Amino acid sequence: MSAVAGRLTTAERASLVTTLGLRGHGAETIVDALVEGGLAEDVARAEVASVLGSPIFLAAAASAELGSAFEEVARLYAEVDDQPVREVERVDVDELYLAHWLPHRPLVLRGGALGWRSAAWTWADLRARHAWSPLDVLERGPRWWLQPRQVRRMAFGDFVDVVLGPPTDALYADGRSLVLEQAGLFPLREDLGLLPGLVGDGTPRAWVGPAGTVTPTHHDQSTAWQVVLLGRKRLHLASPLEPELAARAQGLFSLAPDEPTPTPVRWHTIELGPGDAAFVPVGWWHQVEALEPSFTVSMSSFQWPNRFDWYLPGRRRAG
Repeated sequence: MSAVAGRLTTAERASLVTTLGLRGHGAETIVDALVEGGLAEDVARAEVASVLGSPIFLAAAASAELGSAFEEVARLYAEVDDQPVREVERVDVDELYLAHWLPHRPLVLRGGALGWRSAAWTWADLRARHAWSPLDVLERGPRWWLQPRQVRRMAFGDFVDVVLGPPTDALYADGRSLVLEQAGLFPLREDLGLLPGLVGDGTPRAWVGPAGTVTPTHHDQSTAWQVVLLGRKRLHLASPLEPELAARAQGLFSLAPDEPTPTPVRWHTIELGPGDAAFVPVGWWHQVEALEPSFTVSMSSFQWPNRFDWYLPGRRRAG
């Protein structure tokens, strides 16, 4: 960088000094770099002193230092606790609260919903019972999560034909489609049960789609049980303390690339089949892939406070 310092404008040199300063380089090192690039030493010293002593730089440095401190905490946390995702076949409400709600740890409950009436569902039966019930299906193009929502009104029977067709990510009835709120599909709620910690009817929201649907890496603002009723899904989980995901947060989503990064992300990958449920604490990053045509419900009405609308690390980068 120093080789071009003398050819930069005053504004460009100020930007360079700011960048080097925020990266932890001392004033003398930055002056030497500017002098090496052809800038007179007295000019270099004056510019470095002006930039590093400015209120804007001092505020930015304080913010960067705080961010670095949090990243160090996250790395230490990762070293001393690998946050394994525990798998069980039963869990009571007290164990859920003490071992997972309070310490903020995910859990997989194998077969947790096999006792529900929904365990007897088949696609053919659902189609026969609710063929003409209308619903709004999300049309998803590239980077759909950053675009205005586009929906297509369809009869449920026609949508089931899409669900059972070739794998695609183009059409998906997601939670905002309010599948279980539609008059013709509302009776499906009667086939659902409750998992530990839930109250009322659990406030179920449905996700229905073909194999190939992928919900990109994101976090929710409440804790939920994710229950697979039909099909199979692959769930990738990562802690809220993963620096790479937090740094790239944009709204509820993280745009971290798939390729290796300077701070690798530790993923916990699990597969869920019919009747399996995953307890996903608020803020945990997750990506979901449908391996087969799938019908999933999310339930978030717990007996403990579960509203964290203020939690949005990517707020300043949303747009």
